[in-house]
Amino acid sequence: MKILALGSHYDDIEFGCGGTLIKERDRGNEIYLGITHADDPRGGDVANRILEQRESCLMLDACVFSFDQSRSTEEKVGMLDEMSPDILYIPFEDDYHQHHKDTAMIGFAVARKRNIQVLKYLNQSSHSCYPNYLSVIDIEKKKKLVSVFKSQNGRQPKFMEIMEAQNRYFGSLVSGNGHYAEGFVVHRLIDY
Repeated sequence: MKILALGSHYDDIEFGCGGTLIKERDRGNEIYLGITHADDPRGGDVANRILEQRESCLMLDACVFSFDQSRSTEEKVGMLDEMSPDILYIPFEDDYHQHHKDTAMIGFAVARKRNIQVLKYLNQSSHSCYPNYLSVIDIEKKKKLVSVFKSQNGRQPKFMEIMEAQNRYFGSLVSGNGHYAEGFVVHRLIDY
């Protein structure tokens, strides 16, 4: 299967659904990442963040498509349409960050093709979200993946702590002890 995950910035995808993407990789699925605001300088040095993203892609055995902000929404959607994913991960649309909201709208445009399974993940700035799909993850593997984004760990001291606490909470909603999970909101599930 072909998996496409969209994020606004380098690290959004890994923070929101990196543990699930590790599981997809281990299942032998093809993984593609689409970064819609790759040249946003407010998140740190862009050249350095590109290197961090490459390291993440090596760990996920993924290909990344980076779009700068000068590309129109139509151009981004058109290029992503060509991927024809089976599963699409997009940011949850209720978010305080305008880029995350924009990326969710791009994801919905790609998701207009009715044969795509679509799951919405949480960012640090998502709000009013009540996950209805939980994916149990290996938190140590996810922490290793997210730790490649050293620029963000240094810029936001609680970056990893917030992620781990969120995944611990979602894991507490699963029967058994010691689970960690990523929470998603289902937009469309398809079972063939």
